[in-house]
Amino acid sequence: MKKDYINLLKNKKCLVIGRGKTGKSVAKFFDQHSIKYRIYDEAMKDHDLINNTLISKKDFELEIASFELLITSPGMQVDAPILRLAIKHHIPILTDLDIFYSIYSGHITSVTGSNGKSTTLKFIQFLDSKKGINTLLGGNYGIPALELPHDYTGDAIIEISSFQAEFLSAFNAEISVLLNIYDNHLDRHKNKQEYINLKRKIFLRSKRGVYLYDDRTVRDIGSEHPDAVAFSTSVDIENGYYISSQNEQISIFYNQNLVQLIDSNSKIKDHDLVNLLAAFVVSHEKKQLLLPKNCLQDWHPLNYRYQEIYTNSKLTVINDSKSTNLEATIAALNATSGPIVLMIGGKSKGQDFNSLIPLRVKEIIKIIAFGSTSQEIKQKLGNYFEVHVANTLSDAIENAFINMKSHYTILFSPGCPSQDMFKDFEERGENFKDLILEKVA
Repeated sequence: MKKDYINLLKNKKCLVIGRGKTGKSVAKFFDQHSIKYRIYDEAMKDHDLINNTLISKKDFELEIASFELLITSPGMQVDAPILRLAIKHHIPILTDLDIFYSIYSGHITSVTGSNGKSTTLKFIQFLDSKKGINTLLGGNYGIPALELPHDYTGDAIIEISSFQAEFLSAFNAEISVLLNIYDNHLDRHKNKQEYINLKRKIFLRSKRGVYLYDDRTVRDIGSEHPDAVAFSTSVDIENGYYISSQNEQISIFYNQNLVQLIDSNSKIKDHDLVNLLAAFVVSHEKKQLLLPKNCLQDWHPLNYRYQEIYTNSKLTVINDSKSTNLEATIAALNATSGPIVLMIGGKSKGQDFNSLIPLRVKEIIKIIAFGSTSQEIKQKLGNYFEVHVANTLSDAIENAFINMKSHYTILFSPGCPSQDMFKDFEERGENFKDLILEKVA
């Protein structure tokens, strides 16, 4: 039985950590339900303290023992001094997802993995809409969970990152999707095993699991779940779902029986079939209704995910700014044919750029490195590719335009987070698009 967190919180002295998107959503929720709270944010200045809901570091350290509950944001590292202090004083720590779970009236599906989470969410919502089902999206994608209408009795799809899982305690989805696990966020987590354990934590808490058979680590975790089903894009698995795409038609099988035929859509690339199949499995498991054969006709990929933003007889430009790890860059390269100018770089998070060396089989004319990892990229890949270093994104684009007799592709797939130069991958992608459109105008 779910806890009645609203009444529980009304009787507690609560502290909200962080004034980012999540922290603001918690504060807004508390205001709506007359829950008393204070906010602590390491980045706030003295003049911010005019707001009486804010608490200074000095006052927090004096009052720490009086707080009965702490709600943390995913931006806070587990070993942050304020969290260590809370743990020392045995103060329970919750997340916004725990509160959301306790009050939400409808069916919850969670989606996690290193790559493809947001596209899978959108595919689930899209396929559900074709069955006449309205679906809410939130969490790490879109709006924070606590801003969703919690009295809604329909389906909610929640994207969960490893950061959000660190203090997850009550959240428990009806269905949890685990897509893939790569070396990711190793600048935040102690090691890959810690990262894997956080993904496992999200997945195993659910009542029903849906997992990618093709990823060995995911397959091992999937086998631990007492009620889980596998899906594959590469193997005709005997017990589970698999997909085949040929002759402009997509066929989906369950337990080796054809369950769905769908007309293909040229906007869906091969690497998107994982996300499409994961979404179909969720939609099919919830409501076993057939989709219209032409259901993908009006599907449009999300912005900055292998998005074609310009093409003519000599050049195609792909904006894949959402690529924040090298596995995403490798997938983008594998989806691209012909001569390629690859633009990579950004914030360092322990990436192994040597993983791109086997891609010499692709026709990569040159690599343009930018951002704080540019010199490392040059050092690691300079013996295998023609690598140019650019100081700014504008300089990188200038370098990407070359005189070619045959058609070539500029692939902007950074393989790194954006925060060394931009607020997020959306700002980076928008900036790239603006510079390209200005260049070709």
